[in-house]
Amino acid sequence: YEGQDPLEVLINTTEAMESFIANIPENKISYRYRSGKWTVGEVLQHIITYEKIFIDRIQLVLNEDPELLVPYYTQASTATLAIGKSKEELLQDFRQTRKLLTDIIQSTDEDRMQEMGSIDGFRASIRALVACASGHQKHHFRVLIDRYGILE
Repeated sequence: YEGQDPLEVLINTTEAMESFIANIPENKISYRYRSGKWTVGEVLQHIITYEKIFIDRIQLVLNEDPELLVPYYTQASTATLAIGKSKEELLQDFRQTRKLLTDIIQSTDEDRMQEMGSIDGFRASIRALVACASGHQKHHFRVLIDRYGILE
């Protein structure tokens, strides 16, 4: 998503996610396009959970302690929390998660945003992690549109 800085990207992706979820019919939340595939709600939960993972990784970069423990997730575990959630509950989960990420970014100065940290054996900056979260969201919107028939 476009933006002059990570905060502007977060504002743009917040608006995009809220609008996208708002336009999904409630009866489509439990829809899956093929047996064995995630439901629409599980895809949305996956996006939200991955944002929590990005928050963990940003906190790793901000915290000089390389021994900081972060939760371990599998691909499947990122979606399981969606079971039984309504569209409104998913939206509320997103808003809480996004508020935490936005608060972290607002309280981080530009020099710290550029610092590189080691994350799962890779080097990344906080700026890069925000861009990754943005791209991940956009990728799954495309999946929901193309494979699930969810309209933009």
